[in-house]
Amino acid sequence: MHIVSIDVGIKNLAVCVFDVPDMTDSTTNRVIVWDVINLAQKETSVCSGREKNGENCLREARFTKNGTCYCLGGFTGQACQTKVCPNSCSGHGMCVEGICSCHEGYQGTSCDIAVCPSKSMFDECSGHGACVLSHPTNATTNTKIDHAIPKCFCEEGYTGSDCSLLGCDDECESNGDAVCKNGICYCKPGMGGDHCTRTLCERDCHGHGECKHEGLCECEDGWRGKHCDKKTCTKECNALDGGVVTGVCESDRCKCLPGKHFS
Repeated sequence: MHIVSIDVGIKNLAVCVFDVPDMTDSTTNRVIVWDVINLAQKETSVCSGREKNGENCLREARFTKNGTCYCLGGFTGQACQTKVCPNSCSGHGMCVEGICSCHEGYQGTSCDIAVCPSKSMFDECSGHGACVLSHPTNATTNTKIDHAIPKCFCEEGYTGSDCSLLGCDDECESNGDAVCKNGICYCKPGMGGDHCTRTLCERDCHGHGECKHEGLCECEDGWRGKHCDKKTCTKECNALDGGVVTGVCESDRCKCLPGKHFS
């Protein structure tokens, strides 16, 4: 018999017992291990070839005792088949085959580094904001997301997820008929003005009128219609000559009375 110092008191920290035939009793195929936690000797079986091939324990199982696999550091599971991620991905990622797939806003081998988006390599939030951990709301379930996500809170005058875009003034930002893009207030169709607060007239009254309040056209003489797009008689058609009307407007055409003519 041989004594091997093996920590069996802490899961996943056992050393290899198979592949050391010189340390086993050839008659009983058993080995004495020393439990450094409980300070006692324990007898256990050396992993057999069948166990090493994966039917009972994978090769990451360094020895078995009463049918239980004791795993190396970095592996877990009943057959030590699962790779362990560093620091369980710090609670900010998913462990896939021993590699952390980090949640949004985190990076590093153990997802332990919170990072906000930035256009600058040296400044967080493009140098125009502060990176703060927040719990955003899930748009589908309308509930707070469990894990915190780093988010940029921009200083006045800047906007965007990374605070790299110029913002617009409050009158534009709060207007539902406007969209601010990098400091420019873009109006939705039908709206105009510096802050998109003015209702526009269709085709600017077709060039034959003036657009008044709420998008209403005031047409020039000789034009009519909601958008001043229909030609009609001018005021001269109904002019008075010695107190007598000179003509009438019918179907947008001026008809002169007998003895009168349109100049």
